[in-house]
Amino acid sequence: MREKNSFILSVFIRAVLLTVISLILVYVIKVSTAPDETVEYTGFDYDRIVDNIYISGHKINLYSTTVADLGEDFSVDIETDPSEIINGDKKLVDLYYKSEFECYVFLILDKNNLKDSIISGIFCHDYKKESNLSVDGIKLGDEIEKVIKKYGEPDSIMITPENSDGTIYSNQYRYYQIDEDFSNIFGRYITFNEGLHNRNESGEIESEILAIMIV
Repeated sequence: MREKNSFILSVFIRAVLLTVISLILVYVIKVSTAPDETVEYTGFDYDRIVDNIYISGHKINLYSTTVADLGEDFSVDIETDPSEIINGDKKLVDLYYKSEFECYVFLILDKNNLKDSIISGIFCHDYKKESNLSVDGIKLGDEIEKVIKKYGEPDSIMITPENSDGTIYSNQYRYYQIDEDFSNIFGRYITFNEGLHNRNESGEIESEILAIMIV
């Protein structure tokens, strides 16, 4: 009788365990295949994206926002003799917020007043670890998968070979927009550089966005 009871008990325990394992597997499959509701697919629309750029909470509209529009807390350093500045020239300069380096911006220079120079592009990289740049909700440190889920596959990818020590400096993902009349044949584009760091304990490469450029 004891042997029979032990057998029945062991069968019952096995059945319970199998049920629990099945429920866990179903849950894992549902979680792994569920769509990522935190990132909405929008497709790549250059005009919409560049209308959704913020630096330290201040909105920037490329080709219309001036340094002065950002407020008194912002300043630029162009490292050029004022006498050599030509109106309309484009130059990459340092942008500071409250005297702290924020990012680089491309300016269409105004010789009479540099703060009236128009911002025509932005370049930000991980020199500033706590970046305050947000491009359509994407920031430095985000995973490149967030970009792909939001815009789809990029128009071009430049892959950097892995180094002998197992590190990869950067992969470049670029999205273009060329006007129908081909007036901007070189395109307006946004580039996301994915920095690939040392492998973690599981041997996987940890990656994040280390640079964003908009021109």
